[in-house]
Amino acid sequence: MADDTEFLDEEFARMEQYCKEKFVKTTEIANREENKPHNRYRDIVPYDDNLVRLTSDHFSPPETNFVNASKISFTSHPQTFLAVQAPKPSSIIHFWHMVLQERVSVIVMITRLKEGTRRKADQYWPDGSSPVLALGAGSSVEHLSTSYTGSYYTRVFQLWLAGGGTRQVTQIQTENWPDLGAPEAPRLLVDLLHKTSDL
Repeated sequence: MADDTEFLDEEFARMEQYCKEKFVKTTEIANREENKPHNRYRDIVPYDDNLVRLTSDHFSPPETNFVNASKISFTSHPQTFLAVQAPKPSSIIHFWHMVLQERVSVIVMITRLKEGTRRKADQYWPDGSSPVLALGAGSSVEHLSTSYTGSYYTRVFQLWLAGGGTRQVTQIQTENWPDLGAPEAPRLLVDLLHKTSDL
């Protein structure tokens, strides 16, 4: 069946048409003029009914409460996941605001910063050359460590919260996931799932 690409293309087209007819979702908030600069891609935006709205619990009120992120829940799983575009330079503070607000402990990144000459993401984390990223209102992100296993980087950050608290966040980044595609073998995905689960 995997070799019958014509059948698979037709099946995908039927599924796509079914979804367009049965699941009507709006993206009005993401497409507001004040929010458009925070979307890396115009055609990949969160739906109105599951986007993350920023509050001002950790920072002074932002110019917008929008971040390009969607909440994803499964009835059989107690955790909520966030699908997030890599933030643009103007959205890095919003990204970390979301990490604090939603109590994120693990970030899985499946893109390079650049692929060929095309920028795919901006570095939103501090590193050894600039170990602290100030977030405002007494909050900051500090780079603690980076290690590489051969298929992904593991970075550990300390979040310094306004009022004196701290939290740790771990980022796993693979550069082996091709743009507009998927890894040829499932090993990378399996490794990422196991590592994320361990964390």
